[in-house]
Amino acid sequence: MATWLTAEPDNELTTSSASLIASSSWSSSSNSSSRHLDTVQYKLVVNVYIATALCVFGILGNVVSIVVLGLDRSIRRTTGLLLRALGVADTVYLVMCLLFQAVKTAHDVTDWLPGTVRRVWPYVEPYIWPLASIAQTCNVGCSSTVPHTCSSTRHVVVPALLRRAMCGWL
Repeated sequence: MATWLTAEPDNELTTSSASLIASSSWSSSSNSSSRHLDTVQYKLVVNVYIATALCVFGILGNVVSIVVLGLDRSIRRTTGLLLRALGVADTVYLVMCLLFQAVKTAHDVTDWLPGTVRRVWPYVEPYIWPLASIAQTCNVGCSSTVPHTCSSTRHVVVPALLRRAMCGWL
């Protein structure tokens, strides 16, 4: 059974078993603790459930893209390599986001994490954000390189084809 950290009417954080207590069960005089509980519930839903679902679907999509691009030999080498690098960088970024959002929120708001993860997390957490920033920078670099590579090859190939056509036409 999961234990949730909830705010008591005197604004202390305590643990209570079972599901989250709805804000309607709080006394009407405890407006700030009700808002705190709403904030905890919001963080839990957005950072754990929604972010985890989006990250998992993104990771699966990137893995499929990497595998398909790796198997397809008809795609040009540079473009295929850049698209696979984009998939890898995006996957690393999504894993870091999953760790930073879902695990951090679960660590801060609930006691869902095993004891080992709870003890190790404070030592790992300072490294997650820089790794996510590096992955995001690689992601931006790859996604801006693909169109430039395609357009630069177009600027080389089209004039060469025009010259060949003009020489044969004259």
